Amino acid sequence: MVNKKKQERLVRFTFVFVGLILVLFGAAKLLKGETNYSNYWGELVFAPVAILVGILALYISLFRWKRAKKNIEKSKPVSPMDDFRKW
Repeated sequence: MVNKKKQERLVRFTFVFVGLILVLFGAAKLLKGETNYSNYWGELVFAPVAILVGILALYISLFRWKRAKKNIEKSKPVSPMDDFRKW
């Protein structure tokens, strides 16, 4: 079992990794002169939007992580009655 601190580091690292991948893929396509690329599922992705989403993920993971973590903790169920998954 992974403790809470290691899990938080893993999630934060994943955010940084995904953000970097999005920025690099989008920038590479724009440098080639293409504005779109296909993702894993074959959907069309507009490269500048991918760059913006990647920059947003990097910004959150590097500068606003405590605020994002606090919002995630607020959304957790407070009482057992609030947990709909047990129903």
